[in-house]
Amino acid sequence: MLYHKKKLGEKLGLPTFNHYYNIPITSLEYDLKNLGPSDVYIITFKQDNNLFVVDITHQLGHTSHFDTVSLFELDKLLSGIAAVPLAAVQNIQILSFPDKLHSLNPSQRLKNLVALYYKDAEIMRYFKTTKNTGDQVTRYQLDAERLERQGKSFDFFKYVSRGKIREEDGLSEVSSKDYDFIPDFHPFLTSPRSQQVLSVPVTYFDDKTK
Repeated sequence: MLYHKKKLGEKLGLPTFNHYYNIPITSLEYDLKNLGPSDVYIITFKQDNNLFVVDITHQLGHTSHFDTVSLFELDKLLSGIAAVPLAAVQNIQILSFPDKLHSLNPSQRLKNLVALYYKDAEIMRYFKTTKNTGDQVTRYQLDAERLERQGKSFDFFKYVSRGKIREEDGLSEVSSKDYDFIPDFHPFLTSPRSQQVLSVPVTYFDDKTK
């Protein structure tokens, strides 16, 4: 996992006098194909030593509950920042968070966020020095580090039902014996959790034989 840090003004091409120019924004670079692209972001901020996230569905525009955090494309970040209280703007951190993770179990979003950023000391310090999430973040970081010591990767899809993934789209797993003999085989679709090759049901229609 690589972390690319910039100022929001650099990322958006804002003039240096813009009040939001110096807000830090972190983008991710990884080779985890099952996570998809990482070009969407969440907006976090601290207020009164508590951690909050922007939630545009909330009447205040923000909440301390990560299960309802809003996701923003790069060109929508400024509208999202408008939901942050003015006194807390200087404490904003904008973090890349893959859309595919956002679509999973909402109760796991904070844990997944820590699993993405646990190697970034600055961001971990930002998360842990808060009253409402500090202890929880510390536990999640220790879990991620323990898995790393064991040579294992964090399973972002642990709480996703394999059956649900297949049944929703009528997909089924393909045995490796059906494709191992094919040179340079590249599957069209794999399961997000196990990367198992999936069959894709299609309906073929030939107007010459109707």
